[in-house]
Amino acid sequence: TMIPLPGSYYTAEIPGSDVTLDGVEYYLSASDGRFTVTHPATNPAVAPNSFTVVDTTRPVIEHDPIKESPVMSSPKIIAKVTDAVGVKRVSLFYKRASERSFVQADMAMGSALDVYVAHIPAMDQLGVALYYIEAEDFSANIKTHPSKGGSQPHAISFVDTESPVIAHTRIADGQEAGNPVL
Repeated sequence: TMIPLPGSYYTAEIPGSDVTLDGVEYYLSASDGRFTVTHPATNPAVAPNSFTVVDTTRPVIEHDPIKESPVMSSPKIIAKVTDAVGVKRVSLFYKRASERSFVQADMAMGSALDVYVAHIPAMDQLGVALYYIEAEDFSANIKTHPSKGGSQPHAISFVDTESPVIAHTRIADGQEAGNPVL
């Protein structure tokens, strides 16, 4: 149904759910009660007007950065990724701060809708790992988190979270004076 505007003009809105990458076909019909006209004038249901649709909107990535992880643990990186036309892939890029190149790992769909998961391999010593997430939709639009990707990645500090352990064998009584005790 079209809505009248001032003068002899009418307007209508095509719902966003109908505006897909397949394009949109439509025709107009007007009647004054006596005559009905259409645009296009001939066979509008068979040969309607149409327009193409493009997707220029990048995916949306929601992620709470991991700041710290115990040494010898493999931190789980979780991101919610959404896109109007669909998510093609989600990747995790990571490296030790001292390394030159990032390693790319696919993030797998988690148990919840739109949630993707990957792990950064454990570090066996204190240090810092850098990472970012990249998502691509089916129109080749790409988004990273953080927004500058590898040039300003997230940092995880691998920290020592365990107290030292003392192993001690009691020294027997009766040690001789002046001799070292091992």
